[in-house]
Amino acid sequence: MGIGTVLATIKEKQMNPGPGCNGAAIMGGVEVYEKVLEQPEIEWADLARLCTEGTPHNKEFAGLTVRLLGVSDFFYGHQYVDLISGEYPKVPEEILLSDTMAEHLGMEMKPGQKMTLNLIVLRGGERVEEPVEVTISGFYDNPLRAIEDYEEIYTTFDFPDRYNPEQGDENSSIYIKFPGVMAQTSNDEVKGKLEALKEKVGGLGVKYITKDNMTAFFAGIAALLVLIIVCGYFLIYNVFYISVVNDIRFMGNMKTIGMTGKQIRKMLGRQTIRLGIAGTLAGVIIGTGINLIAIQGMQKLELTFARFYEPHPALELGVVGAVLFTALTVWISSRKAFTLAAKISPVEASRFRSGGKKKMVFSVLSFALSGILFTVVYTVLFGYDTEWMVNRMNMTDFRVHQSHADMAMEAPYEVMDPAIGEALEELPFVNKIYTYHQAFNPDAESDYGYYPESISRLRLDGRLREVLEQEHAQVGETIETSSYLYREGGDVDLGVLGIDAEALPPEAENLCVYDGELNVELFTSGDYIIYQPHKAFFAGEEYQYEGMKAGERIELSFYRYDTQEFVTRSFTVLAVVGKEPDRYGGEIKANASFLVPNGVFREIYGDAANDMVSAYQIVAEAGDESVQKEQEEQIDRIIAEYFNTQVQLSSKYATRAQDQIQKDQKMLLGLFVSIIFGLIGLVNIVNTLVTDVLARKIEFASLQSIGMTGRQMRRMIFGNGMKMILFGMIVMIPVGLPIAVSASKPPMSSGFAPGCYAVSVLMVLLAGTLVAFGVAVVLTKQLNKKTIVERLREAE
Repeated sequence: MGIGTVLATIKEKQMNPGPGCNGAAIMGGVEVYEKVLEQPEIEWADLARLCTEGTPHNKEFAGLTVRLLGVSDFFYGHQYVDLISGEYPKVPEEILLSDTMAEHLGMEMKPGQKMTLNLIVLRGGERVEEPVEVTISGFYDNPLRAIEDYEEIYTTFDFPDRYNPEQGDENSSIYIKFPGVMAQTSNDEVKGKLEALKEKVGGLGVKYITKDNMTAFFAGIAALLVLIIVCGYFLIYNVFYISVVNDIRFMGNMKTIGMTGKQIRKMLGRQTIRLGIAGTLAGVIIGTGINLIAIQGMQKLELTFARFYEPHPALELGVVGAVLFTALTVWISSRKAFTLAAKISPVEASRFRSGGKKKMVFSVLSFALSGILFTVVYTVLFGYDTEWMVNRMNMTDFRVHQSHADMAMEAPYEVMDPAIGEALEELPFVNKIYTYHQAFNPDAESDYGYYPESISRLRLDGRLREVLEQEHAQVGETIETSSYLYREGGDVDLGVLGIDAEALPPEAENLCVYDGELNVELFTSGDYIIYQPHKAFFAGEEYQYEGMKAGERIELSFYRYDTQEFVTRSFTVLAVVGKEPDRYGGEIKANASFLVPNGVFREIYGDAANDMVSAYQIVAEAGDESVQKEQEEQIDRIIAEYFNTQVQLSSKYATRAQDQIQKDQKMLLGLFVSIIFGLIGLVNIVNTLVTDVLARKIEFASLQSIGMTGRQMRRMIFGNGMKMILFGMIVMIPVGLPIAVSASKPPMSSGFAPGCYAVSVLMVLLAGTLVAFGVAVVLTKQLNKKTIVERLREAE
């Protein structure tokens, strides 16, 4: 089950467009695709041709990013596109919709329904909107549902040839699966393979998803496996040791009648092999059954990763792993007990007493390791604060934004109607709206099929040139060889963001200030500007910046595309800032270099500023989940009324709902793992107590013969158990606490929760105390089943 869960979780993380190969692709059309298929270095390739620029202009698609893709025959099998009903498209007039799209449209998943797609196509080089009537051939289980407000509609790969032949294949993707490329493969290696293939077949470009660094993930898995082996060793060692100690006098008697140590070792070895085989078979059968039942249960609970379980590889790896693990741990842990049985003499066997200190150390370490695992997993998962995550992603309750403002897209920029803001102001639950403007070039042309995000032309001279030259020199570049600057003649394209001065305090919660201060009063005056160096975005508190300084004067010349003239303004630098790492709320993105008040922005860009509204951040009245849902639906209706394929809505409500699902399933799995490891540690304590009592049963009989009561015996056994529990806690807390603090950092969790850690420690202590008490009661009762005389005679 563990292997299947790890593989399913990795697959879920790879669910980007082109999930079968984690989005690795080269750009090109049918001819390039056919060449790719001939290359020996690939495992498979799928063609996905973009059939129209951007999202089809259907009002029912408002707020969504929708891609209409013409795909090759094997695309569906490779990219986890599984049918729910109907069949895959066979002709260009048929399309395949996802279950999430059907839910969004309020449509039953019945094939054969008609639909009209309003597509942007090229006719004589001009972009025009044309309706195309299609039939829905089927519905599929959306593997990309984790990507908010994103949908893919599929049709046959010849659709563009029939309905949009002038578009070309600059934005068509040929998804590539290379042998041996997995989740842990570095971004550089994937990029290198794609670049080499692109050059070989004449592709138009490459694209790939920048993956999270999986080193920490796999290091954690490796550490977990080591801990499992160690805990398994302690458990099996104790089991064998108890077995040998129980029969130690029998071994001594066998030696008195001539059995050698080698024969005893062989006898025990055969017993161990039989027990190992029987135990492994039973474990594999029971584990397989639990695995299948658990998978079905998790799928019924609609855990997001559960659909990516693939029983066959997981079960095969699980069986192989179980056999190897069992064989290794049995072999290692049985050697000590076998050596004892083989070497002990008959006289020593008759007087044998278990060596308590060494056994106690093993049990204490086992309990401490199990306790560390339990407390760390419990703290990380139960300490996960959904509200912290919600605030990490959102600055206000709702955000209506022009998505092209901060990301490159296949279609040109579509102006967001200012009437959206007026309609939002009239909503009764709206307390405050912060309006943002982002300067953009309305004449921007596509580069490899993509139009750039919102950036605007500034004259590259004076202090601005000096600052940019200094920033580039720090990273070993020049303005001419810049890896991120857009240049236009002798000028430069940078992001200019206009914001309401009142929005500065909430924005500041997501910023690092490297110089100066974010004074709202000074910023409101219009004489001040805020600067974000390109390399400061997500750089963190340790970022060392040498360039623009707070308090200095700078003269900037902004180009107006409507008048084709520069507007020059002088400012005092109020502050130098950078986006705080792993914080995504607010509108200060990577492409925002200069921040000015909205009034100044309108003075610079004139009437054109009305077309540059980039976002509305909305503070709403508080309410429960149903109220928030109704508020979101009302905003959705406004967005649909002023239809724009690039205007989208995000909210705390949606983030909270999605994040709660993630928290619930992590807690479910974490609790299961924690309990398993906790039980291993407790079983080792039980084994040690049993071993100790069995080895000292003659001693206890002697003590009882001189007056020890059953109550005193229980107290003595309980005290020995609590001694191990407390020693284990002494090891567990100082070792486990820093691990829990480190593991609780984002993105694994929302930060260390001392209360959760304290609760987990108390839970371990309580469980250990209950087990020690239970063992004391059971062992006392068991020993007293025989009379004192009967037990003393065993020593003879």
